[in-house]
Amino acid sequence: MTSTYFKRIVQSEVQEYLVNREDSDEKDLVLQHKKVLGIPIALLAQQISGRRKAKSKLALWYKTKGIVYPPSVNIEQCSSEATARFKTRIAQSILSDSQNPTIADLTGGFGVDSYFFSLVFDSVHYVEPNDDLFQIVSANHRTLQAKSIVHHQTTAEDFIATRTKVDLVYRSQSQGQ
Repeated sequence: MTSTYFKRIVQSEVQEYLVNREDSDEKDLVLQHKKVLGIPIALLAQQISGRRKAKSKLALWYKTKGIVYPPSVNIEQCSSEATARFKTRIAQSILSDSQNPTIADLTGGFGVDSYFFSLVFDSVHYVEPNDDLFQIVSANHRTLQAKSIVHHQTTAEDFIATRTKVDLVYRSQSQGQ
């Protein structure tokens, strides 16, 4: 996704278009149009599909204006809010004796786990090598007002090689790794 389209997707008229067509069949939209509001219809169809998937899985993302959705596979692979909250409670219990603990999410993905970690930890390192996904998640974290997340566009291996101290490393197994 180019930055030009990214900036357009978060504009209120585009967000309104997406909300109003949430129940539309995105495949029909793709057949009817090439561009809408200056954005390729395939990209808008991706946003409609993402909103639909987020409705039950990621209620906070769904309710928040200005969220941008990645390709479906990233939403399918990400934690639900309930699962991310559960992982956060486990991490809290592991780090209960630590002063100002730092956690690294080495499989950043759509950033759901990192966001919920950030609600309880002073420092969360989100690590993601995919440029488009990195840009989307960084912007979404700002939109969600996540304050304690440091974003790293790099591989997990390179992050570990350059990072000196992390109290807990989180790595999801669901992403085929």
